[in-house]
Amino acid sequence: MRYDSELPSELTPLLDDLETSAEVVAVVLGGSRAEGTGDEQSDWDLGVYYRGTPDLAPLRRWGDVHAPGAWGRIMNGGAWLRLGEHKVDVLDGSGKSAAPRSGKSAVSRKGGEG
Repeated sequence: MRYDSELPSELTPLLDDLETSAEVVAVVLGGSRAEGTGDEQSDWDLGVYYRGTPDLAPLRRWGDVHAPGAWGRIMNGGAWLRLGEHKVDVLDGSGKSAAPRSGKSAVSRKGGEG
């Protein structure tokens, strides 16, 4: 998997866990960190694109996880996590969503989608 070199190493185990879910198609960085306007206090916003129902249970070791369907139709689930000193928000896109068309802010991408 390809990771952005500017991501803190503490996020690697989280990204590795997301990669092990066969349903996850892509993970993208969003929010102020992606826009380049974040600072040391900013959290990390990760969007997860998938097909089917991903197994997010491994993420529970870092915080609160809300299964797909828990939040609604578009942003239908996610997690509020802490990895070391880093706050991470994981937002699950709709199960009907495809991978993002642009790889501009891609943290990782699996398969040939895009």
